[in-house]
Amino acid sequence: MDKQRQEAKELVKSLSFKEKIKHFWYYYKIHTISIAFAAILIITTTVQCMRQVKYDMNIAYYSIRYVEQQKIDDLAEFFETVAEDINQNGSVDVLVSFYSGDITAELLDQYGQMGYQKLQIEVATDEYQSYLLDKPYLDMMERLYPDVIETVQEIGTVPEVKNTIGLLDSEELYLVTTKMFEQSKDDEEKVREHDNAVKIKEFFEEKID
Repeated sequence: MDKQRQEAKELVKSLSFKEKIKHFWYYYKIHTISIAFAAILIITTTVQCMRQVKYDMNIAYYSIRYVEQQKIDDLAEFFETVAEDINQNGSVDVLVSFYSGDITAELLDQYGQMGYQKLQIEVATDEYQSYLLDKPYLDMMERLYPDVIETVQEIGTVPEVKNTIGLLDSEELYLVTTKMFEQSKDDEEKVREHDNAVKIKEFFEEKID
């Protein structure tokens, strides 16, 4: 076996550079492709992790009326002027996750059912510390989870909110701050996010008063 390996090595040495490339590709094509694919996957994942925004505040917004994404982004930018940089990365980043589904109909359509179930899951799992809810969604939350609610404020009349998302005079929008679950009180990130939720609540209290 050693003799055969030695002969193979000598044969490869005698090949031209072009022939060596062909020889290598013939025997190691699958290995090379696999390694290259793994390397690309690792690099891509690393870059995505580096670019991923770590938000200082996550707010869930539920409404039976659709609001354009640009207006949601503008609203998030407004909240960034109020919230604090709790992860200390040099910038305040707020994500407002919007969902629209009509839960007022007697027979809920697909979006209404999803909104109904989605809100329940998020409240039950302590997903968010702050919610923006229109009247129908607030009524649902107060009916199903009254003990989870810490404070409720009507903020639809505040110009920075009303003008940003284009609320009509007859429309109401509520900021709901939730109580922390006992198991979340040991989570430093959750505690800091709740502190941000309180800070935003206090900002609107001063605005409205």
